Order: sequence, then C-alpha cells, then structure tokens
Amino acid sequence: MLGGLAIYAWVRSLGSYRKFVSDKNTRLVNIVEGAPERVFMTRFGQCYVRMSGRKIRVGNDYFSELRDANNVRIEFLPESLLAVRVQVVRGIGV
Repeated sequence: MLGGLAIYAWVRSLGSYRKFVSDKNTRLVNIVEGAPERVFMTRFGQCYVRMSGRKIRVGNDYFSELRDANNVRIEFLPESLLAVRVQVVRGIGV
C-alpha cells in the first residue's frame, strides 16, 4: 500500500518536471493582470491564486499580499502554471 502511494507521488512529480522542462525549452511566458478571484493554500503548504480561470502557483511569501490586493500582474509559465514574477497593487491602483 505504501509503495503504491510512493509510485503515485513519483509519477505525478515526474509529470510536473516534464511540464517545467518543456516551458523552459520554449522560453515563453504568459501575463495575466487583474483582480485575483481566489487566493488559497493547500494542505501541503503550496500557495495558489485563481485568475481568469487558471490556478497559478505562486510563492508562499505572496499569500498575505495577494489576499489584500486589488490588482495583480502575474507572469507565469503557460504549461506548468508556475509564477515567474508577481507584482501586487494595493489600494486604488491609479
């Protein structure tokens, strides 16, 4: 039983690694800007932000800033959905 869980975790991490390598080789970054729809942490301590129908993984240090933000600009890798750069605007944003 434990071996099955370990194999599942390994296969899943191998898939995310392949997506990251593919993004790195294509050298393409997508940009999304606007108000975050939802900011949440998983049980495993990973921080995600949902914007324009995409669930993008961001660094944990942005969690409190993103919850208070009115406008966010996120540059992310298109296939693996990992944030490369996060710019947070609080207040009116003018």
